[in-house]
Amino acid sequence: MFIRFEHRTRSFTIQEVSPNGETAFFSEVPMPYKDIEKRRECQRNYQRSKKGRATAKRSRALPKYRAAQKRYEQANPEKKSAHYFAKRIPRVECSVEGCIELGERHHPDYSKPLEVESLCRQHHADLINEVAC
Repeated sequence: MFIRFEHRTRSFTIQEVSPNGETAFFSEVPMPYKDIEKRRECQRNYQRSKKGRATAKRSRALPKYRAAQKRYEQANPEKKSAHYFAKRIPRVECSVEGCIELGERHHPDYSKPLEVESLCRQHHADLINEVAC
């Protein structure tokens, strides 16, 4: 069986050859998950599944990943230290008024590893994007 993916039409072309090798069958199959939200939900579910976690664990054990992680840690010793200490600080609700989500720990200054802000995922992303701009 031969499978070719055509990006323009967002479909798969499947070519199957009969057992005698003389006749070929072609069929167009619509691309799954045209709805991006449904695709993201399926990806999240897979990543949370036992198989998805095992795959992620195997990829993190690859030498290429480990080497990249080591380079990052050597280039950013303050961040590594701050992350180490932040793990020991209990998570609390978001510090933004009116938000009751459980907060992530954010370091405004990595040289002060014990001073963290508690921000929910959305407010943390907003803050990071604001700083990056």
